[in-house]
Amino acid sequence: MTYLNLNTFFIAPIFIAYFLRYRTTRLCRDRMPVLFMVLSTALFDNLIVLSGIVAYDPTKLSGIYVLNAPIEDFGYAIAVVPLVVLMRDLVGKLTKGGASKKAGN
Repeated sequence: MTYLNLNTFFIAPIFIAYFLRYRTTRLCRDRMPVLFMVLSTALFDNLIVLSGIVAYDPTKLSGIYVLNAPIEDFGYAIAVVPLVVLMRDLVGKLTKGGASKKAGN
């Protein structure tokens, strides 16, 4: 199993849930945080790889790099924004549901 396959296994459900929930209405608002995460990942992943803190098994990489950082590292940077939005909405629903039940008693 390659790192790209592993990324797809974890990231695809996040994107599916995000687009089923919001269609494209949030996509325009969420593009700046995604851009920030991708740029931060490009900067810091390259520094980490160049410093030798982390090394990857080359047989498990796709071979696509952004400078020295493998493209697989960017999957999580892109997925974190939709995941945070989904989690915020889920926690908000749970909190509102719990608060209304307590108020009714």
